[in-house]
Amino acid sequence: MKKTGKTLVTSSIMLLSLLTQLAYADETTTKPVEEKKMETAAVVMPQIKIEGYVDTYYAIDTDTSVLPQSADKRLQNTRTLNAIGFRKNEVNINTAQVSASINADWYRSKLSIAYGTIPLQSWPASYLNLQEANLGFKLRDNLWLDGGLFLTHIGGESLLPRYNWLSTLSLTTMFEPFYQGGVKLTFKPIEQFEMQLHLLNGYGLLEAVNPYPSFGWLFNYTPMSNFTAVYSGYAGNPNANGAATAVRLFHDVNLSYQITEKFGLRGEVDVATQSDIQSIYHSEFLTAHYDFTPMFNVSLRGEYVNDEKGMLSAYPNLKDAGITGAGVTLGGEFKPSTNSYVRLEGRELILDANKNKIFKSGNDATSNRFELMLSSGIWF
Repeated sequence: MKKTGKTLVTSSIMLLSLLTQLAYADETTTKPVEEKKMETAAVVMPQIKIEGYVDTYYAIDTDTSVLPQSADKRLQNTRTLNAIGFRKNEVNINTAQVSASINADWYRSKLSIAYGTIPLQSWPASYLNLQEANLGFKLRDNLWLDGGLFLTHIGGESLLPRYNWLSTLSLTTMFEPFYQGGVKLTFKPIEQFEMQLHLLNGYGLLEAVNPYPSFGWLFNYTPMSNFTAVYSGYAGNPNANGAATAVRLFHDVNLSYQITEKFGLRGEVDVATQSDIQSIYHSEFLTAHYDFTPMFNVSLRGEYVNDEKGMLSAYPNLKDAGITGAGVTLGGEFKPSTNSYVRLEGRELILDANKNKIFKSGNDATSNRFELMLSSGIWF
């Protein structure tokens, strides 16, 4: 009996030990799975970002034109062909804006509210301070569908100075869309290539002006870290209800090449046709940029536009004609920090002397204008 009891006790202890080991083993194998699930959940948590950006300026030029006293008071003392530095002979704000964005695994959204002379010059009154408002959903890996109000997909210069080497915009950029309303499909199969297809309300429109849809596209290819090529465009009817239906085709090609660590080039070519205008619009610019130090750099840009029939640059004082001419801009930038700049830029506009005498020098009409602008910006 004693031997049997001892054997039973020993067996019981061994069984208890085995069960304890099994329970411990189960805990150690299931715990990492639970932790992994928690880690996975943490990875896909929405990322919320709040950004602010302010750009101020003081601008002067040689144009002595004065608007009639009956004109909108907000447009007094302003400059044509300029979205940046729109008001002259005074200190003012290009933009003071706040942006909020959220990015999750399957959805994303962005809202930007802006105040300043950029929206005053460029935005429709009903959307004056609304720069961007859009929402998107992931349809599958690398494929997104977004809808709402966006900054344009066309062009090699951004509307916002912080993203450009120079603050002033070229004539090429001035006649491209700044904003657009619609939906876009974005596909990025590899890191080096992205394509977009757009269904738009019109050419640079937030609201449709006719019942016909417009279309846009973009192909972005970055074969090397220092070189990017982009082809984008637009196709649609730009005319409002009541006007004859027409088809505008707009093509944009822009290249960016950082040749050395200090020296880079950016260039762009735009070509457009329209079925009711017997003329071809084209415009080009080339910008060279050199970093003397991490805090100081210079940029030089040459630009040209030819819009003889006023397809994109119709001007109130020009009958059956648009803007044709060239410009040269030289700018220097000082960067007190990685998120701020102070810039001084000089620009000479030389338009067609026979068709584009849209400026004034004293009491005389002229086709030339010299501009000077001091600006500073910071973002956070």
